[in-house]
Amino acid sequence: MNEVVSNFRVVSSEIDSELQRRAEQDRKVQLVVVSKFHGVERIRPLLEDGHRTFGESRLEEAREKWSTLAAEFNDVSLHYIGAMQSKKIKDIVKIFDVIQSIDKPETAMRVAKEIDRQNRSVSCLIQINIGREPQKSGVSPEDFEKLFRLSTEEYCLNISGVMCILPAGVDASPYFLRMKKIRDTYGLPELSIGMSDDYVCAVSHGATMVRVGARILGARN
Repeated sequence: MNEVVSNFRVVSSEIDSELQRRAEQDRKVQLVVVSKFHGVERIRPLLEDGHRTFGESRLEEAREKWSTLAAEFNDVSLHYIGAMQSKKIKDIVKIFDVIQSIDKPETAMRVAKEIDRQNRSVSCLIQINIGREPQKSGVSPEDFEKLFRLSTEEYCLNISGVMCILPAGVDASPYFLRMKKIRDTYGLPELSIGMSDDYVCAVSHGATMVRVGARILGARN
């Protein structure tokens, strides 16, 4: 069996085992394979094995890789998980099916305008800077409600959930609990938490999406 496919099945099995341990076998957890910095030769075996959900954070790289792959595998769901730059929003809306990194009112407004202009159906998540790190994107927890109301009521974005990227080297559980509380308070379906080092912990705290790259595709070039 291909190494990447084998890794994918191990991760999937660990997610399933955690759901079974919690007697939540009916809860769906999307495994978003983060494929940035990995070439077509690493991604293709997963596509051929049937996986269809991938995450990218670099627009130019994603455009180059997926223009060919998406034509061949036309049911792929691409998630944008990177920082939002105003000049790139037009192409992000064009290429991606889910945008996980709405982080401020200006971004929400521009994304909404492009979705309307392109007549696309794009699901969006609001990124929360749950660790309050100045170098990271995301709205602060106390400003979440304002951005959520603005995005949904004024800009009419389809906000389906929340996403975070944790500080390095922390105990993930307290952060995941805060994210789940925000998600539950606003009755949103999606909770995108957890990456290669903590996806099982994320599943135990209610994740509906985990974003796993290195554990499946290997170290990045």
